[in-house]
Amino acid sequence: MRKDKYTHMRTKFFAVCFALLAAAVASSQIISPVTFKMDTPFVVGNTTLPAGSYEIVPTDEEGVLELRGASGSPGVLFDTVSIENVTPFKQTEILFHRYGNNLVLKSVMVAGETTGATSVTSHLERRHAKAFGKPTKVSRPAMKKK
Repeated sequence: MRKDKYTHMRTKFFAVCFALLAAAVASSQIISPVTFKMDTPFVVGNTTLPAGSYEIVPTDEEGVLELRGASGSPGVLFDTVSIENVTPFKQTEILFHRYGNNLVLKSVMVAGETTGATSVTSHLERRHAKAFGKPTKVSRPAMKKK
């Protein structure tokens, strides 16, 4: 009986610790807008966008970023999870996964910050992965907006 009580308390303790850790990670996100230019179409979430100038901005909703054209449209909201780096990122960049000729926006890292964002794998990205296999990584320089 005593062993069961100890196991139950230990399980509760670990559950609480895990919940606190998950909350801390979920609250981290990109806080600085980022601008970049693309010379080819690319995918964000389940939307394909044309070549052009874009801006990624934080939203009020945790884990959600907005990508919009330089003119303010088109605008796409996309889900992200936080990525942590021990040292601040050296440069601001956007990382894409290339599947065949398809580029999928994957990560955003901002110079001077230790937290970045990685997009949640979308249905469209899974289709590209099924068709083309493991992606190659493509980095595009970006600028942190002041």
